[in-house]
Amino acid sequence: SLTTRPVLLKPSSCRRLDAGVSLAVEMASPIGPGVVSVDEAEAAIGWARIALDVVRRDVPTEQAFLARSYPTHTPISEHRVVWSDMPMGADCSLQLTVNGGIRQSSSLESQCASAATLITQIARSIRFSPGDLLLTGTPHGIAFDGSERWLGASDEVVASIEGLGQLTVHVQEEPPG
Repeated sequence: SLTTRPVLLKPSSCRRLDAGVSLAVEMASPIGPGVVSVDEAEAAIGWARIALDVVRRDVPTEQAFLARSYPTHTPISEHRVVWSDMPMGADCSLQLTVNGGIRQSSSLESQCASAATLITQIARSIRFSPGDLLLTGTPHGIAFDGSERWLGASDEVVASIEGLGQLTVHVQEEPPG
């Protein structure tokens, strides 16, 4: 059967559109606010998904919230895997390609902090509810790093994570109007 791939709209005024592959964890249980242990945070995670962290790099620093707030700019895979079934560390590779060329290639082991560690830090101030998603960050290799060009209309972006499959999106110019 033919499946529809998500479209990533490039705002007509945007000259510096960037993206990175990210592991998204979906909460199964409420947690926080307050001090929680890494074990409690790990137990609250229900599923893993693939996310594409898209950023407008032409937004002024004082308006940083706009950099990620465009409606199509955080596509998340529909497919999810039970958290306890996910490969971890060096066994879990993350990769992003643009038009078939590898832009990012890393593993969960190289991330600055685990998903559970991030949750313990964030849950000090906010409450996570079932269904909430947390993106855990992207590896080196985004355009902002100086390694590649910015995303443009007609680019095909494929984000993949070991054990989760892949998320493919096509970049299109925002229609006028």
